[in-house]
This record gives sequence, structure tokens and C-alpha cells, in this order.
Amino acid sequence: MIEQPAPKEDGAGGENEGESQRRGDQTIGRVTARLAKPGEEKEARDGRGHAAIGQPAGDAPIDRAMQGVYADRRDTMFGALVLADIDRFKPVNDKHGHPIGDRILQIVSSILKAAMSSNVQAARTGGEEFGIIVTGMSEKSVVELAEEIRIAVEQTPFVNANTGTDYGPITLSFGVCMASEAKGPDDLYRKADRALYASKNAGRNKVSAHSQMQDGTFTKSWKLYSGD
Repeated sequence: MIEQPAPKEDGAGGENEGESQRRGDQTIGRVTARLAKPGEEKEARDGRGHAAIGQPAGDAPIDRAMQGVYADRRDTMFGALVLADIDRFKPVNDKHGHPIGDRILQIVSSILKAAMSSNVQAARTGGEEFGIIVTGMSEKSVVELAEEIRIAVEQTPFVNANTGTDYGPITLSFGVCMASEAKGPDDLYRKADRALYASKNAGRNKVSAHSQMQDGTFTKSWKLYSGD
């Protein structure tokens, strides 16, 4: 079996830029500590009723959180959507088979689950893409959080303990957009998606923020859980 890292604890949000930065630093510190410890993946639903990250589902809490970011002025100011996509997943899946591909998705999901807290929610959007909704953090803290997750995945060994087969390296590309930069959930998804593809185009295994880019057009839906 391929080994995987450990789960998460709760955190908190903030009300102003200084507080959001402090909260962000605390969240990042907790995530760093959790990601450094190997452990077992949690059961399909955690204590707050979140669906398992590895299985896309419809009408889940993270969808409501996506809308809720725009229902509260503080969440809009210090809220963000982060999109993450496994780099070159299809060749790995095709070469080693779907069971190995599914196992890789589970391990990446467990790493994202370790980052979840009261102000960080994550979900698999479908395929090899994941969405993370963050509240109460500045853009700097959100980018740092994404970078911590990126490094954790990059440093995780994807090795079959029985055969010694190495399925790695497995990496993630990220796109970050603050809610304040978008007109609503649909626009937020589009802009985070554009930042994600900027990371892909820049060589993958990177974190890109929409604030550093000019506007463009994408057509993906903002619904983070879909059956597709």
C-alpha cells in the first residue's frame, strides 16, 4: 500500500487585515505541523458532516460556503477560492491503472483534509481537481497555505510498500483568487481557474494568484461538487 499523511483540527477566521494575517499564520503553522506527521485517512465523513474529499458529491456544505463568502462583507474581503489540480495525472493513471490512480487521489485528498479547519474547507471538484474555500485570511496567507500544501504533496512518497514501485513524483498546480476580486461565485471560479492554468503554463507544481494577472475568459462552472 502507498503510505499517506494525517488529518486535521479546527482553526478560526479574522475581522481585519492585521487579524487575518495573524489567523493565517496560525492556520499555516497548524497545517505545517499536521502535514509533517504520517497517519491514517479519516472516515468518509468528519465530525462537521463534510463529505469525503476524495469522492465528488452534489449539494455539499462547501457549495453553500462558496455562496456564503458573498453573504458576509468580512468573508468577501478576506475570503478566497483556491483551485488545485494534480499535474500530469492522466499518464500516471493510464500507465499504472485506475486502482493506483484512485489511491493517489485518496492520498492527495488526505493531505488536503489535513488543511481543513473552521475557516478552510476543501473538496474534490471532479477528476483530479480540488477546490479550497478559505475565509478570514489575507491573500498573502492564502498563497502561503497553498504553498505549504504544494510542498507537502511534492515531498510525499507515492511508493508501493510491497513492490517498491515508485508512482511519483506527484505534484499539484494551484490557482488563487480572493473573493473581493470577483463579482460573485461564478466569476470567482473563473478567475481562480485562470490562475490555475497560469501555473500549468508556467511549468506546473506552482501557486499563482489572479491578482498578478490580467483578466481573461473561462467557462467552467463554480459548483465545486458535481457528478461529472
